[in-house]
Amino acid sequence: LGTSYRDFLPSMNLVTDVGRDTVLRFGLGRQLARANMEDMKATTDFGVDTGSGAPILKGSGGNPFLKPFKATAVDLSLEKYFGNKGYVSAAYFYKDLSTYIVKLPQTNFDFSSFILPSSPLPPSGSVIGTFTQPINGEGGSIKGFELAVNVPFSLMTPALDGFGVMLNYSSTDSSLDLTTSGFNTSNIGITTMPLPGLSKQVTNLRAYYEKYGFQVAVASRYRSEYLGSISDFQDNTQLVFFKPERTYDLQASY
Repeated sequence: LGTSYRDFLPSMNLVTDVGRDTVLRFGLGRQLARANMEDMKATTDFGVDTGSGAPILKGSGGNPFLKPFKATAVDLSLEKYFGNKGYVSAAYFYKDLSTYIVKLPQTNFDFSSFILPSSPLPPSGSVIGTFTQPINGEGGSIKGFELAVNVPFSLMTPALDGFGVMLNYSSTDSSLDLTTSGFNTSNIGITTMPLPGLSKQVTNLRAYYEKYGFQVAVASRYRSEYLGSISDFQDNTQLVFFKPERTYDLQASY
């Protein structure tokens, strides 16, 4: 099983120097991102679920007919440079999604084409259940802004040459239109959802030393809550919100 597609992906990038080491950038283009190999697998697993009330068939699988993410993207940024490494930048981005990929459980799924004489069935004998599969939806958007600054401490005193700090902050809003995805939204009570995996707020802070071939950095990253997926022992996938998280790391190299 499989599919094919052809796309024309034009892009335009304009850069202008507005003086005093300040650069204005504008980008407009058509973008494409292919599905994960795991999402395109041509296998299906199902079984009888007895842990959520009346026994019912539940299953999950891949979708070899998936088409890629497709979007029209606009980017605008203003960047100010100073010294050899210092800069301050602000950027705005917007992506109009024509197609996207999302995993949501489909109710009233008919498993009859997968049933064998040895297949387990609930006591009722029903072959109707729920099935989770990645599918293509249509309509949605991703938008937000990003702020970044890199300050080499040599700008303050030559004694601190090689030391510096970097800070990056981004705010992202995303919305997917479920009403065009073939879902019965009355069963889940929503018509839109955020794009899985995207936090609204992400902050990165990095302190570093880079000189004489040495590179040492201590970094911290924070991300706010985000929508993700988890699987149980039967490989049934469901969407849940993950709590905010903060990570720390230390890197050293020569």
